[in-house]
Amino acid sequence: MLVKKMSGKSLIWLQIAALVLTSISVFWASTEQSAAGMVTPRKMDMESSASGATGVTYSWTFTVPSVPSSTRTMEFLFCANSPIISMSCTATAGTDVPDIDIDNDNAEADDQTLSTSGLTGTWTIDDTQSTATKLAITRATAAEDLNGATVTVSINNVTNQATTNTSFYSRIRMYSDTGYSTEIHNGGIAASTAAQITLSGKVQETLVFCIYISGGSCGTPGAVSTQQIGDSDGVLDSSTSYVNAEGVMSMRTNASSGAVVNMIGTTLCRDSSGTNCTNTGAHADTITPMGSQLAGGGSATTSTAGTEQFGMCIMDNTTLDATAPYDDDTGCTGITSGSYTGSANFSFYTNASEGTQALYGDEIASTGGAPMDTQTATLVFLANVEFTTQPGLYDTVLTFVGTGTF
Repeated sequence: MLVKKMSGKSLIWLQIAALVLTSISVFWASTEQSAAGMVTPRKMDMESSASGATGVTYSWTFTVPSVPSSTRTMEFLFCANSPIISMSCTATAGTDVPDIDIDNDNAEADDQTLSTSGLTGTWTIDDTQSTATKLAITRATAAEDLNGATVTVSINNVTNQATTNTSFYSRIRMYSDTGYSTEIHNGGIAASTAAQITLSGKVQETLVFCIYISGGSCGTPGAVSTQQIGDSDGVLDSSTSYVNAEGVMSMRTNASSGAVVNMIGTTLCRDSSGTNCTNTGAHADTITPMGSQLAGGGSATTSTAGTEQFGMCIMDNTTLDATAPYDDDTGCTGITSGSYTGSANFSFYTNASEGTQALYGDEIASTGGAPMDTQTATLVFLANVEFTTQPGLYDTVLTFVGTGTF
């Protein structure tokens, strides 16, 4: 078999021919890509990336090239395979790309609301060209020149594709005619669904309530069990009224309906057995409680030296607020322990069915039906005796209960 060798001149001609063909191929490819101008920058915003999410709003924002751009119609396509304009677009609505036609009636205008910015005139959804995976919009009258404009097109009520953590694509196509055939600009966008991270944290019901002596705290309550009312020796005298303003109650709670404070106990009493301490009227073993003791709520009264009286008022604030009859906001202020000549109203409602001697005691303060950070209020106790009040050690143990409604 004979093999002819190619001359050097033949080889040169072949190289030139190959170079020309390559140049022609590059020219053709470049011509195909630049037949329409690229809109850039461009993006697509999604209200939610959760797979299968419904009622999602999608927005396309893009800048038109700075050239004459007479625009009459636009398309926004969803594709599962590629954002490249020249490639075929494969898509199954709701499966691998979002679904625009959520009621499957081949009419998108009844499913979505179109909103735009950067456009003038009236633009509407074109049901004749839109599909479940393509939004087509048209201008009602003549085309408008979008030279260099930044445009946003949004629709709501879209259903995301069903698979999570999966990419999909969108293509923007702009046309100068009503037939969607003369394309002037385009651009592709990549997007993806994503798994949602669900975090949970527990907030437990909280109520911190304590009683302490002025100058102390919840952690260091002080001498709560050895408080005195009277002169420096704790002696009561018929010629002078005395108060003890050392008790402080503190509360904080996240109870949604707030919290209340109840007080349980009896008036001052000298009966060590406690038998006569529950007496609500005048009695040899007790100091008479102040205010009416009849069912239906107590009342308050002012101090009268030389008359048997035991009562309380609360120096409060508007958040941890005293309730009637302990709520003399005008008179019960600025009181200090010792002799007393003020005009505050005091009460000690010992009614056995709803007062301090009831099972759960008498409500004396509340947070006003709302959660509350740390607040304090001062408990002011007053005692008066008559000249004929029988001698002895009169005392009482008062219990305070804070309760939240969650």
